[in-house]
Amino acid sequence: NTPGGGCANCTEPLAWESPLGYAVKGPSSGSWTYSNGGIAVKWLPAKNYTIAARGRDNAYPAQNISSSYTIANVVYDLSWPTATVTGPSNRTPARSVALTSGTVLDNFDGVASVALVISYVQAGATYYWTGSTFTAGAYQTVPAVVAAPGSVNTTWNYTDADLTDWTNNGISYREYVIHAIATDRAGNVHVAGTTSTFVLDNRAPTGTATRPTANALSSSGHNFYGPANLLGNILGNSNDQNSYPAGYPTAEASKVEARIKRDGAGSLVWNACQAGCTWTGAAIWQTVNDTSSWNYGLNRLPDFGQGQSLGWDSGRRMSVEVRVTDLVGNLSTLTTQYFTWDSALPTSSLSYPASAYMPAVAAVNGTAADLDTILAGLGKGSGVRDVEVAVRDNRPAFQTWWDGTGFNISDGDHSAGAGWIKASTAPEVAPPTGAVWSLPATTVTFVTSINGYSVNARALDYANNVTAPVSTFSFIFDGVKPAAVLQKPPVLANLTVSNLPYISGTASDNIGLSKVQVRIKSNGPGLFWNPGDYTAGDFKFVRGETDEGAWFDAANTANWSTGPFN
Repeated sequence: NTPGGGCANCTEPLAWESPLGYAVKGPSSGSWTYSNGGIAVKWLPAKNYTIAARGRDNAYPAQNISSSYTIANVVYDLSWPTATVTGPSNRTPARSVALTSGTVLDNFDGVASVALVISYVQAGATYYWTGSTFTAGAYQTVPAVVAAPGSVNTTWNYTDADLTDWTNNGISYREYVIHAIATDRAGNVHVAGTTSTFVLDNRAPTGTATRPTANALSSSGHNFYGPANLLGNILGNSNDQNSYPAGYPTAEASKVEARIKRDGAGSLVWNACQAGCTWTGAAIWQTVNDTSSWNYGLNRLPDFGQGQSLGWDSGRRMSVEVRVTDLVGNLSTLTTQYFTWDSALPTSSLSYPASAYMPAVAAVNGTAADLDTILAGLGKGSGVRDVEVAVRDNRPAFQTWWDGTGFNISDGDHSAGAGWIKASTAPEVAPPTGAVWSLPATTVTFVTSINGYSVNARALDYANNVTAPVSTFSFIFDGVKPAAVLQKPPVLANLTVSNLPYISGTASDNIGLSKVQVRIKSNGPGLFWNPGDYTAGDFKFVRGETDEGAWFDAANTANWSTGPFN
């Protein structure tokens, strides 16, 4: 039937011929086989043929001829069709597979069907999908749905609600093989078929932030950063738990997201300086830089990680939340790292020495406090970690600071941080008490003759914040006692006087006098006068040697006097 097929001169009457194989069955019946001319090997593939048959009887004088029995569009086809698997793609991981599909082609007579072999190997055994379950052993096929049967170019697909292994959260990790076998309408089967393999991956990746808490300063279970211990860039890592077979993409995270949240009242999310730098109520996630070893990006942080302004309020705990997405869309469990931003300065005060002139200094002591400390219930300030003391010799020839062995540190070196001595600090209690601290005077060699000193004290909290300005106190160390001289009565042995209305004298000191005190002793009973008591006899001498009440103040200092006496 092919146009121009090589029998242009054939006419229908000439095309009829008797089959070589005819066998009489009865007076008016028989069977026949047409094999004339070796036709069995003369058929041409991919051709459309029409076959017709008719019968003649032996009637005389003219034979009767039956109408013809015709079979049209008989196809002779020796080529098999080809089916390909297009989904899922070969050597790809997938989180879930709802539908497997592909294309199917035939050269001439059209596609009849597509059968699938779906399998996996486990512990050396091959498991085949039967249409309801996977069974080890016998080879199994399931029919796919051909979109246009009889077409030479069409598609196929297969879906099955029972194939729950391919659903999300089905099998966590397994490699499947899909083999497609096509059959055409001539019965040619492409047994070799085509194959696609894929890995079903339901295992979520992992990820976390490593900074914070790297290089944080810790206290009471909290991690602290501040202007003196900068947060810097936020860093972290991620990992995909899978290792795909050879030929697959590397199993890794495709995206890491992070956000910074502020705890407590008005809990907000940092906007990563996308529209100004501020806190927002929107649940903003930021895709960070890189994946396996990622960084948040200094450009997304206030002051490029310093956080000294732009809304990072002190004493507020913050959290860095991280989530990771892998190549197939599995999402990790949320991980959180906490830190507290502490920019509040601790305070310190000097309690002793407390006088401008000191005859002796047993210790330098005072108190320190962190007003935002967690102990005060005002937030989560880091609290007092240390108190440091510095001592300066103010003599004109020195004007230097104590270095542990002598006054050898210049003012310039002290301003740069030298010359601070760690004091002993008691545990901090809630403000205003804070932490009591002390530095024994034996730590510093004071010159006890007339000499001036300055004492500075500063507190450091657990975020490395330092008191500013430092507390300071200056005093003169005066270890030289004043002198007093009695002039009236004169100091003479066995002196007897008849009238003594006043007692007077002089006093002196290298620094200055505060007051002069006098006491009067009766040599009879050996006791001292009770000031202001003029009782007759010795009954007014009642105070002992150690009784401070026997002393009374004189008038004036350098030239002093006391009286009159009754």
